[in-house]
Amino acid sequence: MGQKTLLEQTQHRISRLVPKQRTLLVMTRAHEPFYPADVKALPLSEMLIQPQNKGTAPAILCSLLRLRDMDPAGIVAFFPSDHYFPTIKPSRAIWNLLMPQPPPFRNA
Repeated sequence: MGQKTLLEQTQHRISRLVPKQRTLLVMTRAHEPFYPADVKALPLSEMLIQPQNKGTAPAILCSLLRLRDMDPAGIVAFFPSDHYFPTIKPSRAIWNLLMPQPPPFRNA
């Protein structure tokens, strides 16, 4: 699997498609000892830390509520980082089919 954590691998996979400042990391407090140093250094506005792991649906709902507050017209995509995907390489062409003209980033 390499030297990078699953989270770091996911961040790398999407970095060509989504600017870093437009990502929100959703993590659980119990995993905090395993956060890489660059994640620990992120501003709180780029993280959503769940006090307890209540499963995927609550994590998605909480992140959607946070993102709605940040940018009500924003487009959302989810990129799970809790599984290993050895051959998935996001394609700019596929991304453009899904979202041909993303709205400009609004920093609230």
